[in-house]
Amino acid sequence: MKRPRDVMEFIQLIFLSNRKAEQILEILEKKYDILLEKEEEKEVRKMCTFSEALIEKSELRGKANSVLQLVKNHIATNVEQAMDMLSVEPSSREDIMKILGQKL
Repeated sequence: MKRPRDVMEFIQLIFLSNRKAEQILEILEKKYDILLEKEEEKEVRKMCTFSEALIEKSELRGKANSVLQLVKNHIATNVEQAMDMLSVEPSSREDIMKILGQKL
């Protein structure tokens, strides 16, 4: 088994890359010669799901902050208009409203 040159590169692959579990498993196998057992693969999939959730939550918070700034700076007259200006997906609007509710 090859050892990763840089531990940070390895950690970034698992936790910070925007890759799906299948891609990560393939990279582990091809680049690092790491073959995982079924249980280990399951754990990698859990980590990927957790990572995706963190990224999504972070993106939502960023959009909520942008919405808030547009309204506070009187660029948008209300939250809905600010979300329209930012092209916020309809599926994200409720979550952004919840975040804004915590900030107001």
